[in-house]
Amino acid sequence: MTFTIFPGETFLFPLLPGTPKPHLHIILTLPDKDKEFVVVSVSSKSSHPKPDLTVVLQKGCHRFIKHDSIILYAMTKIWTCENLQSAFACGNAQAEAPIDKGLLEIIKTGLFDSKFTSQKIINYCRSHINFKC
Repeated sequence: MTFTIFPGETFLFPLLPGTPKPHLHIILTLPDKDKEFVVVSVSSKSSHPKPDLTVVLQKGCHRFIKHDSIILYAMTKIWTCENLQSAFACGNAQAEAPIDKGLLEIIKTGLFDSKFTSQKIINYCRSHINFKC
């Protein structure tokens, strides 16, 4: 299976190791020279007692989103191409439909607006040439 690592592409992957329920993950950047890229996770708004409301995704804005959901900026990660390829190869990741460009820009802007985004991620995104803020 071929999966393109491109901003706006999405995949399903467990939020935490050992948890069976997959969550939607959204790629925010192209891979850099080190084959690293930024990925945010999505979770149902109702499953968090104090949710990060920086970006709320409405039910139906993507075919996987069945409830109002949030971007978990605190769990934003820098992935490697190798890690993602391995996740697909062993069946832990599944491709999903991409999000639209307008929603991608809202999520990218929210990364800088959220008080939950780590400084490491902010610095990476600021220095990443394909990341507009």
